Amino acid sequence: MWFVKDGGVAVAGLGISLMLGGVSMSLCNLYMWKGATLSFYVGGGILMILSILAASAHWHTMTTDPGTVPKDVIVLSVNSEQENDEWSYLNEEIGILYCELCDANRPKCATHCDSCNNCIVMMDHHCPWVNNCVGIGTLKNFILLLVYLPTTCIFMGALTIWQVTSCPKDCGFQQEMQPGKSGVAIMAIGFIFGVLCFIMIILEMFSIHYDERLAWIVHKIHDRRLKDITMHHRFGVIFGSDRFQWHWLIPSHNVHQSRSNADLEIIMGYCLPHKSSSQE
Repeated sequence: MWFVKDGGVAVAGLGISLMLGGVSMSLCNLYMWKGATLSFYVGGGILMILSILAASAHWHTMTTDPGTVPKDVIVLSVNSEQENDEWSYLNEEIGILYCELCDANRPKCATHCDSCNNCIVMMDHHCPWVNNCVGIGTLKNFILLLVYLPTTCIFMGALTIWQVTSCPKDCGFQQEMQPGKSGVAIMAIGFIFGVLCFIMIILEMFSIHYDERLAWIVHKIHDRRLKDITMHHRFGVIFGSDRFQWHWLIPSHNVHQSRSNADLEIIMGYCLPHKSSSQE
């Protein structure tokens, strides 16, 4: 299992603790308000499903290889002088990209991360909240986290507001009322993580939309048959299949397991010596 031994563990642990506390307080408040009724089971069930999806996305982002470049691989590059724009092995004339820290060749699309101590393919950034790099191997799970986590926060806030507005005489944020101070804590946790994820998802969408590497990969995988590259095509590269499928919504470790070796070479920028499908 992939795991980065870094100071980000403390930050990730803090985030997990806050969200666990928020979900627990929401369930307790809902039970004290509704008791063992249908409303409690429906509301609590929805909250648990959202929480599990968010926790799963966080776990898979934290424990998945973000796209490290193994040593002794055959690094591939596009020779721009060729009319057919085919893959070619890197050589001294084309220019070998070398990482001194890894002491190995790397694809142009890879960037070295000091925290992960590896070159990461399509590295976006190293996120302390998940204690891992956001790269080609983890970007799907990271995006799902940015969707499921604020959805959970919004639902917790909605339950709290529903409770306060439904019984104005007995419910409120004062000390002697329900949800009381725990309601304030829930709203604060939901606001902090909700706003943070909202900002980050907007930044990620802009990054994906304007990423020239993703556009090139889409063209290459589809043999340049596409006239217009949409966000759906770009998400297809990130989420492991060209078209939307149910597994897009489920966090997973092996995002690209169903891809052919040829497509993986295009995406990763390298191939293993015994798996090269581009050169005979």
